[in-house]
Order: sequence, then C-alpha cells, then structure tokens
Amino acid sequence: MKNPRPKLRPNEDTEHIKELHTANPNHTTQDWINEALALNLQHCGDDDRAISNMLYLALESAEKNNLTCSTENATVLLIARALATMEETIKKIVEKYQDIQRQIRVLTRSAESLKDSLRLIGYRPEYVGAILGEGKSQDERYAEELPFKHATLVQACKQVLRDHSPEWLSKTQVEYLVSMGGFEFSTSNRKNSVRITLDRLASNGFCNIDHDLRENRYRWEPKPSKPQTK
Repeated sequence: MKNPRPKLRPNEDTEHIKELHTANPNHTTQDWINEALALNLQHCGDDDRAISNMLYLALESAEKNNLTCSTENATVLLIARALATMEETIKKIVEKYQDIQRQIRVLTRSAESLKDSLRLIGYRPEYVGAILGEGKSQDERYAEELPFKHATLVQACKQVLRDHSPEWLSKTQVEYLVSMGGFEFSTSNRKNSVRITLDRLASNGFCNIDHDLRENRYRWEPKPSKPQTK
C-alpha cells in the first residue's frame, strides 16, 4: 500500500519541494523525517507547510527506495504519516466548523423571521424577546430545557404565568409557551384546554383575568398567604 502524501498547493509547495530537493540532493528518507520532526518540535506555526513538504519528500523517498521493514523505520514512517496527514485533517475540521457556523447564521436568521411572524399573529408575546440574564428569551429557554415535558397542564400554566409576571398573557400565548416548553396535549382543542385551566387558576386565586374585548388575558397573582394563627 502506498504511503499517503499530503496534498500539494500547485505553485508554492511544488516550488518549495524543488528547492528543498536541490539544496539536499543526498537526503535519505530518515534525513527528511528528522528535519521535519526537528522543525515540528520548534512549534513554529509558520513552518507547518515546510514540515508537510519535508514529509512529502520523505515518503517519496521511501517509495522510491522501497523502504521496509525494520521496527525503527516502521515507527518513523508511522510518525511521518501522522504528521503528513495532520494538516489535511485540521483543514477538514476547520472547514467543517466554518460550515456549521454558516448553517447557524442561516438558521438564526430563519428563527428571527419565524419569531417575528409568531409575534405578528399574536402567539408570541411582544415582550418575550427581552433578553434575560443568560442572553436568551423565555421561550428560547423553554425550547432548550423543555421544563413542561413531564408536567401537568396546571403546573405548566402556573409556571408560565409566574415566569412572565407582571405581564398579561392570552390563552393563545400561554398555549404557545407551554408547547415550547415540551408540554404534549392529549386533546385536539388545545386552546380550550388552556382556557379552562387558566379560568380554574383564576377562580382559585392564582391569577387575575382582564376581560379584553378580543380575548381574555391572564396575569400571575398568587393568593396571599394566610396569617398563621397563634
């Protein structure tokens, strides 16, 4: 099996390799490897391509001279192969990272557009985009942490109202927020389930109702604790 060589940049690398070869016509495979390893130990970032090119010559020499098989030579060639492919590996990692960052930017723009749409149609509260201490809005935190995945609807609605106090929320907005938090409705009429739950919370003194002309709104207003009797 042929030894893997690093890919060459057409102009710079081929010229550099010619210069190296001309300056050191009698270098053996071991000589090229020793120089590359010595340069690598200096930790000079600017010399990465020089190291790669020296290893290219080392592997070329090994193929030309059909270098086999002593334990020492095998070990040296394994090191050479690792170093020769390191740059390509790093390049692939960098390219993958760049691609992920581009995807994040595209998805972020799409998310912002969807958030604006949800706000315009009355699902996402106007103020919910306000930045919290950790740099996320409340619905974004819900989507990441899914706090209502194993909660009852009563627990989820109470937590949403508490988290957004002292703001008023419609049943539509509460439905949106509990859904973002991972709550799974068992009925098809989700808004009605939320309305019944909010009305029950209001009747039990956990929230106030603002009877808006279009849609009732609810705000967290917990019962004052009863004074302890002596």
